[in-house]
Amino acid sequence: MNALHALRLHASRPHLPRPHLPRPHRPHRPHFGRPHPGPGMSLYLLSPVIAELMLGSTPPIPFLVFGWADILLYGGGVVLIRELALRWKKGWPTIVALGVAYAIAEEGIAVRTFFNPDSGPLSGLRDYGWLLGANWVWIAGISLYHAFVSIALPIMLVTMYFPDRAKEPWVDTRFLRRSTAGLVFIVSFFLVVYQIPAVDGRLIVGSLLAIGLVVWIARRLPERIEFGRSGPPVPSPRRVVIVTSATIFGIFMDVYGRGFGTPPIGAIAISLGLAGLLVRWIGRNASQPEWSDRHRFALAVGVFSLMWLFSFILELGGTRGQLLVAIVGIWASRRVWVRLRTVEADRLAAAGVVEAAELGSPAAAGYAAGDC
Repeated sequence: MNALHALRLHASRPHLPRPHLPRPHRPHRPHFGRPHPGPGMSLYLLSPVIAELMLGSTPPIPFLVFGWADILLYGGGVVLIRELALRWKKGWPTIVALGVAYAIAEEGIAVRTFFNPDSGPLSGLRDYGWLLGANWVWIAGISLYHAFVSIALPIMLVTMYFPDRAKEPWVDTRFLRRSTAGLVFIVSFFLVVYQIPAVDGRLIVGSLLAIGLVVWIARRLPERIEFGRSGPPVPSPRRVVIVTSATIFGIFMDVYGRGFGTPPIGAIAISLGLAGLLVRWIGRNASQPEWSDRHRFALAVGVFSLMWLFSFILELGGTRGQLLVAIVGIWASRRVWVRLRTVEADRLAAAGVVEAAELGSPAAAGYAAGDC
């Protein structure tokens, strides 16, 4: 009875709504705990696909078997570089510099193409560009490739796909530790197992010192370098594709064409000069508001177009499946290109409506307000 009486009393009481207390505003800040793994895993897998599979350095069938090593190597390197640049509050100059450090780790310690005249990529440079046991023409060319194509390009593409995560960590601390451990493991594995040629301890120590120096410089670079603005108009995306592919092809021909007949120091100067001119041209145009995601993706297409050409040549030479990689890449790039063009057209149309509304057009004003 007592319990029944208490239940009746509770039911007869008027239920007042609880007061709603607004949550205190917390300013947004980067969170280094457990961010969504989407962009991090995308970056981890995209870098080896671009740098090895699309280029044809690791063809499709070997990639299915040994791709895990490329993923540990490239994936661990690019994720570490992106997260270091974020936590140091740095930008593209630091990312590119750390990409050079990655190139030294891969080509100077892991596979040691810097020092091996019998290495496949150095087949045309066996008697050109050597000094103190290293091929400096190859060092310049492959360092540019890894810094811009293996590292910076995948970071740019993933940032475009996840624009709202551009200023946040892409992996948690556990993922970062494991991917970095995988990078150290695979570099050490190649150093110990891959003994062709025999490891020269002095060259390995020199490579480690060079990595430390480059990382020291990278941490002290500014967040961005101002190149000024080029005069209007901003080049079309197609022109960006042409300029990018032509510059990269020029660097390729400079390295394997022995500096177009110049001494090795001339070949190095030409490669670095072409890369510097391209970076300056991109920097001057990217500072303008008209520079869009279509222009950024055009940079990628400029790189991919040469890879597609090389894939066709490799397929003719007997590398089975490489042409299929190129066809899939062309199909995917075309879909992204059309999508970006549609998004940009919608954005320009909306901007035109808003501008007309500001000029006093009643119809445009109603459209901008959502009445149409």
